[in-house]
Amino acid sequence: MFSPVKYEGKLLIDGGTTNPLPHGLLQGRYDLIVAIDVSGSRKQTDDNDVGLTDLLFKSFEIMQQSLIESQMQIYQPDIYIKTSTSDVRLLEFHKIENILEQAKPAQKRLRKQLLEFKQRSEVSPVFYYIFRNDSNLN
Repeated sequence: MFSPVKYEGKLLIDGGTTNPLPHGLLQGRYDLIVAIDVSGSRKQTDDNDVGLTDLLFKSFEIMQQSLIESQMQIYQPDIYIKTSTSDVRLLEFHKIENILEQAKPAQKRLRKQLLEFKQRSEVSPVFYYIFRNDSNLN
């Protein structure tokens, strides 16, 4: 979530507040739409000391999941990947190494689904070249 910004007399807020997975904006414009849901699925902790901030973040997380589920009923991407993170809360960007490690299973699912897509459709040589030579996907 990013801080609000004033622009031309308006206060702009993070688009993820109202549309956390905006894949619907791409419908009908591209041959392949990949939606990566990074909202995660956080496990509840046994910590009984829940503060106001925790309640606000959990409420925001529930709202995000509801918005995503509603959008998925209207628009289906060709490939949908949902990451799963535990021990990471909203705005804990400093835990990037932990997040990336937990995202490896999602990365493998994405690679598998991209290969399946490539096999059942005509893929441009540029797409194939980038995919094949991306060391992060190997």
